[in-house]
Formats: sequence, C-alpha cells, structure tokens
Amino acid sequence: EPEDITVSVCVDLALNWILNVFDSQRQGFTRVLSFKLGLVLLCRGPLLEKYSVMFQLAAGGESANLDQRRLGLLLYDLVMVPRYLGEVAQFGGSNIEPSVRSCMSVGVKEPRASLDCDMFVKWLQDEPQSLVWLPVLHRLASAETATHDVKCRICRVDPIV
Repeated sequence: EPEDITVSVCVDLALNWILNVFDSQRQGFTRVLSFKLGLVLLCRGPLLEKYSVMFQLAAGGESANLDQRRLGLLLYDLVMVPRYLGEVAQFGGSNIEPSVRSCMSVGVKEPRASLDCDMFVKWLQDEPQSLVWLPVLHRLASAETATHDVKCRICRVDPIV
C-alpha cells in the first residue's frame, strides 16, 4: 500500500543498490548514464518504453542515433547488474563486443556505423543472451501483484496472491 512506503528508506535502498552495482569499490563516483540507467531499471512501466528510454539516455536525445561507442557504454552498464548478482556467466560473460556487433547488425549483413531507436528495440525484443535477464525481471515485477481467484486446498487462502 502507498501509505506503508517510507520514502527515505526507499531512496536509501535505491541509492545503495545503484552504488553497489555501478561503484562497487565505493570510489565515490558513478557516471550519470549509469545512475540514470539504474533508476530506469528500478522503475515500473512498459518494457518497450524502458527500452526506448535507455536508448535515448545512451544516444543523448530522442532524435539521436546510437554509435558503437555509446552502445558499448550502455551494454557495459547493463551487464553490471548480473555481474553484481554473480550471474554474469549465465548471460554470456562480461565481454560486450559480441552484443555490440549483434545489435549493430540488426537487419543487415555488415555492422552499420549507428542505429536508431527502432532497430535497438527490435534487437532487444529478440532477447539477446547478454540482456535476457531484463525482460525476465520485468515479467517477475509484473507478476508480483497477480492474484488468482481460487482457494488453496492446503491453507484455504482465497484468493491466492
């Protein structure tokens, strides 16, 4: 319930998570892109909208294109989440170069110099191995509030949450 939320605790938890993921050595700084991506990952919302916002953050605006360097920075930051959780090996390791090449080659045989938001979203909708955790996280968050109008045979709880 909204009235049960302590804003200061939520802010502290979010900031601590962002620092754990993007500044694990606690050197006292994190890139602005990393901070913004951390907030986007923590937010609820449509998955395609998250993809578009991530693209705009990395590209530097709505009408900008994403080049290989900026895409690499974006993917590097996104891979930091499974790395923090100790699961980076399950998602193709921490080498982002194959993902950069794959994304830049969407719909063509040779990698292009830059790509637009639609191509980026199309690539993410194919759920590449390095980022497959992102839609899974989204599905889990969406299922948190699911209820089923049936009674449990064991504990007799109705509805099942």
